[in-house]
Amino acid sequence: MAERIYIATRKGLIILARGHDGRWRIVQTDFLGDAVTMVLPDARDGRVYAALRLGHFGPKLRRTRDGETWEECATPAFAPAATDTAEKPVSVDQIWSLETGGRNEARTLWAGTIPGALFYSRDGGDSWKLMESLWDRPERKEWFGGGYDQPGIHSICVDPRDARRVAVALSCGGVWVTEDAGTSWQPRAQAWHRRHAGHYA
Repeated sequence: MAERIYIATRKGLIILARGHDGRWRIVQTDFLGDAVTMVLPDARDGRVYAALRLGHFGPKLRRTRDGETWEECATPAFAPAATDTAEKPVSVDQIWSLETGGRNEARTLWAGTIPGALFYSRDGGDSWKLMESLWDRPERKEWFGGGYDQPGIHSICVDPRDARRVAVALSCGGVWVTEDAGTSWQPRAQAWHRRHAGHYA
């Protein structure tokens, strides 16, 4: 059972810990006044990652190795020439989801963003790459925001039995699954797929 709870809020990060009496208490607050959009404790090495949305300064990613001191690491970002489906320049608005790779992928991380892009890191957040095989899907033209102006990847699930199998869920664009670590992707939201399959035959 987890002995710590990380709560990401629009006004900072709150950390709760359970005492010997079984009660939960606030033991730490970080990034006061800043919007924290996602927190990821990595059970593989004990690091914790926090995604921030800093308004004028945009999204940022921080990590801690000791639970006390946060350091800045690389933030997922599009290449300068990247464009959206309307051929307009595109940039990451916020990091909406974070997930670790498999148990045998010691430093692999996944990040889902608004707009709906999937990024991956093989070095614990020191660098990130866009998963182009998903971003370049023609179906992306049909994705739209559900609460936000742009679509976003809000959930990432890595199969614990096979880290090559990853599922991501989009708001709003369905569920997409890769069986080969991102070489190819298939939609798994059957109603959506049946409705749009003819568009991409």
